[in-house]
Amino acid sequence: MVSKIIPAILAKTEKEFEQKISQTIKFATRAQIDIMDGRFVSYVSVCPENLIKKYAQKVFLEAHLMIEKPEEKFDYYQSLDFKKLIPHYKSLKNANNFLAHHTGISIALNPDEPVSPLRPYLENIETVLLMGVNPGKMGQKFIPETLNKVRQLRKLSDKIEIEVDGGINKSNIAEVAKAGANTIVVGSAIFGKGNSKKIIKF
Repeated sequence: MVSKIIPAILAKTEKEFEQKISQTIKFATRAQIDIMDGRFVSYVSVCPENLIKKYAQKVFLEAHLMIEKPEEKFDYYQSLDFKKLIPHYKSLKNANNFLAHHTGISIALNPDEPVSPLRPYLENIETVLLMGVNPGKMGQKFIPETLNKVRQLRKLSDKIEIEVDGGINKSNIAEVAKAGANTIVVGSAIFGKGNSKKIIKF
């Protein structure tokens, strides 16, 4: 299985957001935008409407929704031309009902959540994002148990896109891909920590 790397963009300011996304389109055709509301996770990120709409014409953008009650904001984020919305299982008011009554959807699981609750709804799910760290902060160390979750999910379905996000770098990326991940989301290992203006070769 060939895995692809996509950059994760997490920004505190509009200036930082534009800096990162303008760098991204030079080497990537797809990017994940981290959206945090300060409630589901403690961190707050920016999601500049004008820049999202501008760059959505140039690169495939997906929204990683680390927010409370994401289903109430789907229409808004779709209006910004995101091609994929990825809410967290924990954040949905009724996750099982959501999974049962929608098709072609995406869902994210935190490190402490098993993959088993997704099993009845695999036919409806397009993408599962498995967090390799606890969501809300860049630069954390990868949780090794994530690899077992990737393997478990891959055994359940060979069709689902499995994304892994958090703590991935040059030392562990091959192992994540070998476990069965289609897509590997990388933030700190590409952009560096803080407001670094330097793209790190991966």
